Amino acid sequence: MATPAPAARQALKDANARWPRRKKASDGIMGDARHQRTKSDHNVGNAVDITHDPASGATGTVIAQHALKDNRVTYVIWNKRINSRDGRGWRPYRGSNPHTHHCHISIRAAARNDTRHWGWVKGPGAPRPSPKPPPPAGMPTRNLKRGMQGPDVKQLQAVLVKLGHMTQAQLNTGPGIFGPQTQQALKQFQAKHGVPATGFYGPLTRAAFAKLGAKPGGAKPRPKPDPKPTKGGVTLAQLKAIMPHLTTPRATQCLPHLNRAMQEAGITTRKRRAAFLAQLAHESGELRYFEELASGAAYEGRKDLGNIRPGDGRRFKGRGPIQLTGRNNYRAAGNALKLDLVNHPKRAAAVNVGFRTAGWFWNTRKLNRYADQGNFREITRRINGGFNGLAHRQAFYSRALKVLA
Repeated sequence: MATPAPAARQALKDANARWPRRKKASDGIMGDARHQRTKSDHNVGNAVDITHDPASGATGTVIAQHALKDNRVTYVIWNKRINSRDGRGWRPYRGSNPHTHHCHISIRAAARNDTRHWGWVKGPGAPRPSPKPPPPAGMPTRNLKRGMQGPDVKQLQAVLVKLGHMTQAQLNTGPGIFGPQTQQALKQFQAKHGVPATGFYGPLTRAAFAKLGAKPGGAKPRPKPDPKPTKGGVTLAQLKAIMPHLTTPRATQCLPHLNRAMQEAGITTRKRRAAFLAQLAHESGELRYFEELASGAAYEGRKDLGNIRPGDGRRFKGRGPIQLTGRNNYRAAGNALKLDLVNHPKRAAAVNVGFRTAGWFWNTRKLNRYADQGNFREITRRINGGFNGLAHRQAFYSRALKVLA
């Protein structure tokens, strides 16, 4: 008999901790009679629906953004769209249930018993997660996957050579580059040691290496310097190191517009760039989302945002990497940048405009001053209105400071 996945139960438990007064009308794990007539992860307890409740802050958009960052998830359905975490992004969903009252999260069968806290649990009232044990000595500390580069990839390759899953000749064809040969060697190791053979180097694989006492041989390689970026900007390699889930095509598309906008806004020092990139990484899901997933109806009639005409909520919903929202902000940003964003609001979601509106927002809130002081907490408050996701933002900030050193 099918039972609810512990990971799904944890998702609801964490949602209750994060938003204690949220509505739960559309919550669910196990499938009803309608689900039983279809092929659904709910039928085996490997899916969870979490109610969309804007009044409490538990919006489907926030829940979806966090779920898509979790490797337990296979796909997310929210607001008539589906995202399969396969690089294709959001696509129209044509099922009979539009999923406008709840966010649907499907969980990998192999991860159903994984009860780690979910991303939305961070915030006031959330339980404090247990401290993670330190990684094995000498092993790479960050998660690694195909397409990544750096000294820690070479560390991993050295261990795989030492254990016989990879030859020195194979390593020499791409030292420090996580390519297909490294992925295949890692899969062999995982299959041999009872770890899901995904080719992804994460906590489970680190633990398997730790049991063997494996340590990479040789000294740490000295990283090659990146090509010099645009003055005050970043290189492609730096951007991808700061935002590890950012794909190369998307990074390449964004980079020139990002650098131009930082130059225009005076975001040219190490501290300013690190703070700016960290906030953008959090707000846009590492530059994936330049338009708010929700319809914007929640902003209808918000006079504080200047939404005084019918339809303004949807028309001026959050766009760009820092989520420019409301008629007033669209008008002010457009005037400053000499763009007609009031009559053409969707332009704010284009990369050549979105980064500029983010730079405008940054400067109108005088955030360079706080960046110079290293006051990242105050920057977060001025962007968010509070401290939601502070730990996640700070993780990007710490990484950016190291990458840009």
